[in-house]
Amino acid sequence: MSVLNIAVVGLGSKNTSRARDYLATINKLNHMYKIISLCDQNQDVLNQIGAKYEVKYLYQDVEKMLDEIKPDVLFILVPTDGQLPLAMVASQKGCNIITEIPYSVTLAYGDAIAKSCEENNVKWEIAENAWLWPHEILKQKMIQDDVIGGINNARLWYTSGSYHGLSAIRESINSIPKRVLGYAKEIPVETILEMDSMEFDGNNHRWWETALIEFQNGVFASYEMSFQPGARPNHWEIEGTKGYVYGNGINTDKLVLYEGSKQIEMPFVDSFKKISGEDVLFKSDTESLPKHTWFNPFFEFGISYPDDIAKGYILSSMHSSLVSGEPIKYGASKARMDLGLCFNLRHSQNIGNAWTDYPLPKISDLEKNINDLYVRKYGADPINDPFALLNSSFDRSSVIWIAAGWM
Repeated sequence: MSVLNIAVVGLGSKNTSRARDYLATINKLNHMYKIISLCDQNQDVLNQIGAKYEVKYLYQDVEKMLDEIKPDVLFILVPTDGQLPLAMVASQKGCNIITEIPYSVTLAYGDAIAKSCEENNVKWEIAENAWLWPHEILKQKMIQDDVIGGINNARLWYTSGSYHGLSAIRESINSIPKRVLGYAKEIPVETILEMDSMEFDGNNHRWWETALIEFQNGVFASYEMSFQPGARPNHWEIEGTKGYVYGNGINTDKLVLYEGSKQIEMPFVDSFKKISGEDVLFKSDTESLPKHTWFNPFFEFGISYPDDIAKGYILSSMHSSLVSGEPIKYGASKARMDLGLCFNLRHSQNIGNAWTDYPLPKISDLEKNINDLYVRKYGADPINDPFALLNSSFDRSSVIWIAAGWM
């Protein structure tokens, strides 16, 4: 199997950051990738991570790294706002890219990156994880195999990064959105929660969202998001004529089948085996008939936690695309759908909570506001003048968090 040279920009400030987690996963997949170079503005972090993974080529200037190293893939793990100019520059230089979610801070900016990738024959994968957790893959397979019958409806409750939940249910429904009815409002709350990706600023107001989404196959999905978790954490359900699947995609998932007046519950069961004395997830299954089982394709590499397995799939997607010519698993088209749902919801709110056709026919007022806020905050347009922003410092609280309360 061909080993690709991958460079990583943005190493995270904490050992628990997603960047550090990704580096650990890449290092385990050394039959696919060699970490050829690292880039970060913090020299101490560069030296520390470079020594840990025995990476020789360390840079603080990403353009210089791209020009000198010419990696096969650049993994962009800087804060959300910084991904835009880096993706534009890398694609213009012909380097394949993996970026974190979302598609972009606006659809227009994301479309510009997608166009640059197409013009320069560049592959672009976007690291959406929730739909690639083992239990979610198992749900998708059972739905495809008609275990729960024809889908009637779906329900989603998400308290952090609703983009992830929308992606998971859209993949299970396996259809394209048709229209969205939405409501959104800033509501007063007590500041009781700190998220890993941003700190609440003490203004004691958070966005509350709720929506009804109709898909082209006739399925309706209801969605609700609050940043205060209350009694119920992230949770979603897909209901069919024969039963339903539900849970949080990690550790509360069940298959429920109707049997006359009874409901037969079948919890998802994870099985582990030892590798070098450590428990590693080997498979996940249920007692459905016929029995459905997911086997961990990364078991031999010691990759076990659901989110790390999703990382493995994301990295495999890019590798298979470049080496074998297979389609990117998620990419710009699916990522655009998931972010587009968020903008449809807010546009519905802005026009009096009316149904909005998907996709929106033109750029929304919220997108315009976010684009303007980005330029005011950082001093340049990330699409038209990306090189001017390469050495900028980007806040962890993205402009989409400031303008819309997302991510």
